[in-house]
Amino acid sequence: MDNFKPCFGKFEKTSKKTLSLIFNDKSEILFDDHKTTFLHERNFNIDQGYKIFEGDTKDIVLFCDDKISNQHDNFIKKAQTFSLLDEEKLKIYARASQLNTWIYKTKYCSRHGTKFENVTDDLGKYCNECGFSHYPKMSPCIMVVVKHKNQILLVQHKNSPHFFTAIAGFVEYGETLYEAVKREVNEEVGLEVSNIRFFESQSWPYPNQLMIAFFAEAKDKYITIDKSELSDAQWYDLDKLPRVPLATSLSSKLIKASLS
Repeated sequence: MDNFKPCFGKFEKTSKKTLSLIFNDKSEILFDDHKTTFLHERNFNIDQGYKIFEGDTKDIVLFCDDKISNQHDNFIKKAQTFSLLDEEKLKIYARASQLNTWIYKTKYCSRHGTKFENVTDDLGKYCNECGFSHYPKMSPCIMVVVKHKNQILLVQHKNSPHFFTAIAGFVEYGETLYEAVKREVNEEVGLEVSNIRFFESQSWPYPNQLMIAFFAEAKDKYITIDKSELSDAQWYDLDKLPRVPLATSLSSKLIKASLS
């Protein structure tokens, strides 16, 4: 598959050089069961969409079209997509689904309720009332695997009871990423950490986050669980881990990297 690069611009008519992503008005995506993909090579004869990736031989175009929605019933919800995605497809889906929300769902200025002008090539939407161009927002979120000697600390969130994962939380106004790591670890498990090291980042469309992963070292192992957010937290030997998230997720990669 092409090494796709993000781009943006209005696009008219599909062709043999395009791969189409089709969303309906519920933000569900059209899925091809036979080819197990949401990237369609067919010409859907849709009037206008937006080119969001360009490649050497094909481009990827985003569409949201009621006519297609009425003709096909194999649309799947966002929550169903993750287990169907490899790392490359996750990057494509992350950009597509978040742009779909911004372009087709965000229609009015939050200050005045005035209807936006059409989206521009720099992803701006202009409000005639306040005179500003508004742009899509994403939420930075840290995650961290805490280590103490030969063990790592994993937590079980109340909203994800089927596996153990890294500590995670949103970055607050006025915080650096490293300050957010320290605060989240202290709030969720009562530990002080040091030697914080960046690992990787990942665009995360469930719903609209940039995940930024770190390693850290705990001064001791005495945890106090925040029971409003966590159902459990345990120290694990590196060769005796519990069930963790699917391999495509950054949290799974972070946990795996902490074992080396």
